[in-house]
Amino acid sequence: MQRNKQIILFFILIAGICAGLSRISEDPLITVSVVVLCTAILTYIFNFITKEYSWTDRLWSTLPIYMAWLYYFKIQNEVLLIIAILVSVWGIRLTLNFSRKGGFSEKEDYRWAYLRKKLGSGGVWQLFSLFFIAFYQQALFIGFTLPLSLISKDIIPSIFTPIFAILAILFLVLETVADQQQWVFQESKYGRISKKEKFTKDYIQGFRTSGLFSISRHPNYLGELGFW
Repeated sequence: MQRNKQIILFFILIAGICAGLSRISEDPLITVSVVVLCTAILTYIFNFITKEYSWTDRLWSTLPIYMAWLYYFKIQNEVLLIIAILVSVWGIRLTLNFSRKGGFSEKEDYRWAYLRKKLGSGGVWQLFSLFFIAFYQQALFIGFTLPLSLISKDIIPSIFTPIFAILAILFLVLETVADQQQWVFQESKYGRISKKEKFTKDYIQGFRTSGLFSISRHPNYLGELGFW
């Protein structure tokens, strides 16, 4: 319960940063960069105080939605509107998937605990927390939304707009189906739902090879990369 309250407080502060800095510049890229600087600092503070390091993870599917709509509202470009809607659908889908895995609860990404064991919990780990977990990862938010800055300059709708919008939707569908198939397999493998006999061989090797995974080793990653 304590962690849930911390998560609520964290997102209240994130929302305050986004709202308070949204008018800091007419250039959306500058605004986004300043917002990320502040959210990264806030994230590091929460890392340090709570000794739990998945705060940036909770922004992966949420902060880019704000960024996409910020670009649209500052530029009022029809192409940006379509992209903002697509990014919102992407973010909602990822948020729901992350939430059902416990990402918005007290569960920390196991990889941080593993790295903390390797690096120790002293100064080296704090530098890693500051520069990689907080700043580098959130700088990536700027990176994968950077095309919006280019689009905001002088792009107008064309025949390619609906074509690429449809492709983006198809990649989202691919990613969603792949994530659901993976979810069913993992839940079945660990006994959280009834065992599926068709996964017998997959149980032994530890990963799914049926469904979309019989065509691609990582169809969910293919969908994610294809969307962006």
